[in-house]
Amino acid sequence: MVGILEYLRQHQIPLVSYRENIDLSTCTGKMLAGMFTLMAEYERNIISERTKAGLRAARARGRQMGRSRRQDARRQGVSQAQPRPYGGNAPGRPSPRWVAV
Repeated sequence: MVGILEYLRQHQIPLVSYRENIDLSTCTGKMLAGMFTLMAEYERNIISERTKAGLRAARARGRQMGRSRRQDARRQGVSQAQPRPYGGNAPGRPSPRWVAV
């Protein structure tokens, strides 16, 4: 949002919301845009903190994250999948129902 507002400001394009009665070309509108930006950043940081706290709590309970080791062991001896002719998928995956020509 900040990038869009900066682009509009550089090109002298006023942004007016008639529904919310906000004109971003005025001092009050600029202040509201700044507050909205800060609130969005705050919300993004809160989500990040909660996610990290949840991951730490899961690790403390002994929960393992990521791919299981069993899958890794199966993949060790398998080389990169070779592409199939006519648009087929990698081995072990279903083939597409149609092929674009």
